[in-house]
Amino acid sequence: MKKKLKDKKILLPLIALLFIFFSCENNELDNNIRPLLNEKFNGKYEILSSISKAAVDLNNDGIESTNLLDENSMILFSTIEIRIPYKEERFFTEKEFVFSEFWPTENEQRLKTNEIITVYNTRFYNFYYDLYGNTLIGEFKDDLSSATFRKNITEDGKNTLIELKSIELLEDETIKVTVVRKLYTMNGWITAEIESLYKRFTPTT
Repeated sequence: MKKKLKDKKILLPLIALLFIFFSCENNELDNNIRPLLNEKFNGKYEILSSISKAAVDLNNDGIESTNLLDENSMILFSTIEIRIPYKEERFFTEKEFVFSEFWPTENEQRLKTNEIITVYNTRFYNFYYDLYGNTLIGEFKDDLSSATFRKNITEDGKNTLIELKSIELLEDETIKVTVVRKLYTMNGWITAEIESLYKRFTPTT
C-alpha cells in the first residue's frame, strides 16, 4: 500500500511536467507561425471588383447588371481587415485571426426613394447608404489557401450580410470573398450571392 502511494506521488509531478512541456511547445508553435501570417495577410484591403450571381438594379435606372460597381458607388468604400493576433493573445489558436468587413447598407432614405441614384466610377458618398461592419473569427487552413469562420453573424435589422461563404487567399496580396447578402433593388429586397476581390493596400490595421 505504501509503495502504491509512493508511485502515485512520483507519477503526478511527472504528468504535470509533461503537461507544461506540451503547453510550452504549442505556445512556441503559435509564436513561430504568427510572424509569417502577419507578413502575408495582416492589413487592410480595398475592393477591386464585386460581382453578383444575379443581375440587379440598385440605382433605380431600370437597367440590371451583375457588376455591382456599376450599380452603387458606395461599394467602392467597402474594405476588409485581417488582424493576426499578437503573441500575447493566447486565447487564439495558432492559425486564428480577426476578420472585419465593411459594406454599405441601405438606410431609410434609400428605401423611400424611387429616383435614379447617380453612379460614379470613383468613390462618392451619398445619403442612401451607411457603412456597416461585421467582425468574425477566422482560421486559416493548413495550406494557407483559404479560411473558415466561427461566430454567428449579427441580426439587428440593419445588417445585410447573411452568410460569409468562403475566402480564398490568392497571389499578389489579393483575396476573393464570397458572401450571401440582402440587396435593395428597384423591385424590393432580394438575396444574392456576391463574389468580391480585395487587394491589400497597407499591412497595418
